[in-house]
This record gives sequence, C-alpha cells and structure tokens, in this order.
Amino acid sequence: MIISKFQIMKTTTKIMMCLMAALSIATTSCDKEGPIGPEGPQGSPGMQGIQGEPGEAGPAGQDGINGTNGTNGTDGQDGSANIDYLTFDVSAASGTSFELSANPLSANIVEEGTVLAYLNVGSEWYQIPNQRITTNGFSLIDIATSFIDNGSNYLFKMTFLRDGIPFAIAAGDLDTLRLVNIRPSSSGKSTGNDALKMLKDNGVDVSDYYQVMNYFGLPY
Repeated sequence: MIISKFQIMKTTTKIMMCLMAALSIATTSCDKEGPIGPEGPQGSPGMQGIQGEPGEAGPAGQDGINGTNGTNGTDGQDGSANIDYLTFDVSAASGTSFELSANPLSANIVEEGTVLAYLNVGSEWYQIPNQRITTNGFSLIDIATSFIDNGSNYLFKMTFLRDGIPFAIAAGDLDTLRLVNIRPSSSGKSTGNDALKMLKDNGVDVSDYYQVMNYFGLPY
C-alpha cells in the first residue's frame, strides 16, 4: 500500500493536536489547588524536666558595727496639768484689808509651788503685790499680799496701803481677783519656784497677766 505525502502530513497533524490537548489538560490540573484540610488534633505535652539540685549556701556575712548610743534629751517643761486657777469676786472688799475665807490654798502649793496673784480693776489687770493701783474710786493705793496659816492650809490676804500707811477702800473699788497656782511636779524634778525661772527663760513677763494666761493656755 502506498501512503501519500498528504496522508502522512494529515496523520502528523492529528498526533500534534492530541499532544497539545493532553498537555493543556495536565497544565490545568496542576494549577488548581484543593481545599485546606481540617486542623489536626493537639499533640500531648512533653515530659517535665528534672529539677536541678540546689547550690551550696554561701558563707555568712560579717556582723555590722554597733551604732553609738544617742545622747539623752533634756527634760521637758511641766505641762498645764500642774496649773490651775481660782477666780474671786472681790467687789465687796472694803476697809484696810480683805481676807479670802473660801477656797483655801493647800500647803503643798504655798510652800512648794508658786502662786501668781492678779487683780482686775476696771479694764486693767495688775499683778499683786503692787504699788500705785488706781481703784474704781480713783484712789491710788498699794496692795500687799500674804498667806495666813490656819493650821491645815493657807488663806490669801490683801492689805491696802498708801505710802506705807493703812488705807481704807470702799466697796466697789475692786472687781476680780485671780490666783494662778503652779503646783510642784509630782516627779520631784521641779518645784513651783523653778516655774518662775522657766517662764523667764521662755520670755514670759509674769507681771503681764495676758502673757501668763496665753502661755499656760488659760482663759482670760
């Protein structure tokens, strides 16, 4: 059988077309990716490692140097717990002297402590004993003070003078008497007399009624 050149070319063309079709199908199949599969189960945890042995303890440090002892502080001043005051209406005082019959003072205060006496006349406060006090009746008088021992305690007494001679005042010439009592310390470290030095050291003028009241926190 004689095969013509035309037939050979036709057959070759068919073979080429088949090869190209097969290549196209293979290429399309390789380019497409399939869907992502489900996540796999979690793996079991690994075994815990063995704890290492503790290291050796280091050597103890040296003891520090002991600090020096501090110096003792100075004793503080007695507080107002050692202070009290008494107030008297002396407007009825008349004659050449006046003695307080009520609220006698204890021997402890008079003998071991200190009593500061202040007399109010009009708008003025005077520390007594004092000289040249102007009464409500406009008399210039001097006032001396004393403590009368009545056996178990003391009574406070004022004596009125002018130029050293007893002078009689009239009722209403005076107004108010206040006694500020500084008791000795219960600890025995100080006495009332020490309180006068304490006041002076702190710049308090004991002749100034208001300075003393302010220092001890007492009402006017």
